[in-house]
Amino acid sequence: MGATLWCFIIKFLHGRHRTGWLMHSLILLGCLLMSHETMLAQKIKFTSGGIERSFILHLPKLYTISDTVAYPIILCLHGKGSNGREMKMYTGLNNTGDEINTIVAYPTTLEGQWPYTDTNAIQREATYLMEVIGVITSRYHGDPEHVYMTGMSSGGIFTFTFASLHPEVLKGIAVISGNITPAAQPDIIINASKLPPLLLIHGTADLLYEGKDGMFLTAEESFTTYLDVCAYQTPLCEWLPDVEKKDNCTVEKITYSCPERMLYYRIRNGGHHWPGAKFNAALFTSLKLGNFCRDINANDMIRNFILSIE
Repeated sequence: MGATLWCFIIKFLHGRHRTGWLMHSLILLGCLLMSHETMLAQKIKFTSGGIERSFILHLPKLYTISDTVAYPIILCLHGKGSNGREMKMYTGLNNTGDEINTIVAYPTTLEGQWPYTDTNAIQREATYLMEVIGVITSRYHGDPEHVYMTGMSSGGIFTFTFASLHPEVLKGIAVISGNITPAAQPDIIINASKLPPLLLIHGTADLLYEGKDGMFLTAEESFTTYLDVCAYQTPLCEWLPDVEKKDNCTVEKITYSCPERMLYYRIRNGGHHWPGAKFNAALFTSLKLGNFCRDINANDMIRNFILSIE
C-alpha cells in the first residue's frame, strides 16, 4: 500500500477522533514515514513473455551485496484488486524476512487477479513467477533450493496452482484464505507424493470457505485433497488459547507429519483476513469480510513453518 493511501487512512482516523494539533502532527509524521518506506522499496523490472513485468523486493537487514551466502526466498502473492506493493504494506512480512534472514518478494499479476481457469494465463503467470525466482537467485544470492510461496485469497489460490504445476521448485507453501481450483486439482492428485509441505490458514466464516460456483473447492476439500498421502494418519488436534476474546474467533490447529509437515489453522468464525495484518481490510471495502482474528499472527505461523523445514 502506497504512502498516499496510508495518509488517507490516517486522515480517516483523524476524522473520527479530532484531537487538535497533536493529531495533525501525527498525520504529518505518518505520511512522512510511509513516504520513506515507499522510497526504500525496490521495484525490480524485467521482461517476461515480451511484456515488462515487475515485483517488489525486500532484502533482509543482514543482507550484504558482497555476501556469498545463499538466502532463502519467500514469494508473497496479493489478493484480487491489489498489487505487490500493497501486499507488502498489508502483511508486514518484511519483518519476518528480517527475523529469519530471508529475501521476500511481492509479485504483481497482470490483470489484478491471479488466473483460475484460463490455461494460457495460468501458464503465463507461472512462467513469470519462475522468472522472478530466477532474477532473485541470479542477482541477489537467492537460494533456488529454498523457495517458499505464500498468498492470500486470489494469491493463495494461485499458490496452490503453482505448487500443482511446479512442486519441485518449492520448499513449502503457506496459503491464507485460499482454495484449490478444479483446474489445479488433477495435478495436485497426480503430484501428491511430490507436493511441498503446506500451512493453511482459513476462517470458517470466510466468504471462500464453502467454495464458489464451481470455481474452487471448499477449504476442507482443499486441505484433504492436498494431504491425500497423509490420509492414513491420525492428526494432532489442539485448540489454541483464545487470546483476544473480543474478536469472536477461536483457532484449532491440525497437524499431520507424513512425510512432510502439513498444518491447518482452522479459525472458527474467522473471516477473510490475513491474521495479524497491519490493519483490518474491512475498513476499506464494501465486502463483508467477517471477523478479524487476533488470536494468531500469520507471519509468526509462516516464520515457524519455515524454520521447521529449514
